[in-house]
Amino acid sequence: MRQPSHSELAEKIDRDAAAIEGRFARGEERFRAIEDKLDRLLDAVECIPAIQSDLAEVKENAAKTKEIVEAWSAVKTMGKFLKWLAAIVAALTTILIAIKVSAAHLLR
Repeated sequence: MRQPSHSELAEKIDRDAAAIEGRFARGEERFRAIEDKLDRLLDAVECIPAIQSDLAEVKENAAKTKEIVEAWSAVKTMGKFLKWLAAIVAALTTILIAIKVSAAHLLR
């Protein structure tokens, strides 16, 4: 086996150095791409606290709206009950008046 000459070794070292520089350049490009993606991700995630506070406000408003709807439902139910009760009171009043009038005619 023959020993390589100094010029052959220098050429091999130059080729290897060029290959290593190329790998470093590709690695830097990959890291730049990763940093860009990370920056975009951080920008996208930055608004999450604001969204959470908005969501808390929406939940609070929904709870208030639910209370109002429940109160309105109670008022409607009470209205239906009063309407039903008024009809019964009116019928009983009519019956009592009829009895009084009949009794007044009988006792004359």
